[in-house]
Amino acid sequence: MMDSMTKDELDCVKPLTEARVMRISLGAGASCQELLFLIAEHKRFSKMVERMGKMNLDGLDNMAEMKRNPKQMMQQL
Repeated sequence: MMDSMTKDELDCVKPLTEARVMRISLGAGASCQELLFLIAEHKRFSKMVERMGKMNLDGLDNMAEMKRNPKQMMQQL
């Protein structure tokens, strides 16, 4: 479905109107509901990845330190 979208649609520059949703779903051979579900899941996943990127591991940013003591890293999570 993503291959049926333009670059502006993928980057959320242009809003997805009803006509665009129809065009994308026809081009992908899927239903409009499937496309809307995919977009909603993509947004949800994007927010989750963003939150995980902001997590602080309490000073365990050094990969060598994490490798030496993995139990300590697991306790911090």
